[in-house]
Amino acid sequence: MITVTTIGLIVWSIIVLGIIGAGFWGIYSSIKNSLKNDYKYCINLHKVGFEKTNYPIIKMKIRNKYKYFLLDSGANINALSKDVLTSIMKKEDSLKIVGNGQVLGIGATEDVAIPVIEETISVGRDKFIEEFRVIDNWEATRKAMSKAAGVEIVGLLGAEFFQRAKWVLDFESLVVWVKK
Repeated sequence: MITVTTIGLIVWSIIVLGIIGAGFWGIYSSIKNSLKNDYKYCINLHKVGFEKTNYPIIKMKIRNKYKYFLLDSGANINALSKDVLTSIMKKEDSLKIVGNGQVLGIGATEDVAIPVIEETISVGRDKFIEEFRVIDNWEATRKAMSKAAGVEIVGLLGAEFFQRAKWVLDFESLVVWVKK
């Protein structure tokens, strides 16, 4: 037999669960609205490559071809592989050389002047005109990363790009949030 005390506990439990549920819904809605207000959209990282290597990799369009780039917010430059750039260029294409730069790290073995070119890359709804160092002495490193990830990585996007593009890496969700 159901007693008044039992009915009171059931009603009290329903009210408490309703309040808790409403609280969680409010928090969820607030976070969802915050993301909508702060960011235009998000871009998925290459999940399989990330699972294999822990490298954040993204597919972007360069010279009307989709290619994979390593995202390195700690790098101070953008870089492209000389071999890959040569392979995606058509005979009538030209490079817009904007100067010379230097590269230290990422497999480079010496501190030498490297050509800096301007290239247009795009992803999602955005198009960027970026400067890239054209590097030929990091091929062993690039090929090892590509083999580990299971996709050909053609270049690297560094901190300056992240700042200009207003990108934020989200390793937990494996996405790049694009700020407004």
